Amino acid sequence: MYASNALALNFTTALTAIVGGIAGYYLSLYLGESMIYILPFAAGGFIYIAASNVVPQLHEEVNPEKSLASIVFFLPSFVFVLFAKHYFSHSGGSS
Repeated sequence: MYASNALALNFTTALTAIVGGIAGYYLSLYLGESMIYILPFAAGGFIYIAASNVVPQLHEEVNPEKSLASIVFFLPSFVFVLFAKHYFSHSGGSS
């Protein structure tokens, strides 16, 4: 019984990711230049989620100073993605 529930939830999560990807693609047409700020923020959030799942102690931390230190540790990922976006962006000219 639990395996079928897990399989159904995993399938639902996969469908949500696909729907979100398609919606993000079409919404990107309307967001324009604000995408250079939204994408690094989202990427940093995903990196934080992945890392905090790898290091479960971050979920259990009650000391605000240590929690802040962990957040500050992940801020460079945001800066890196923003830098990469600017560094690797195309000039927009015709080819």
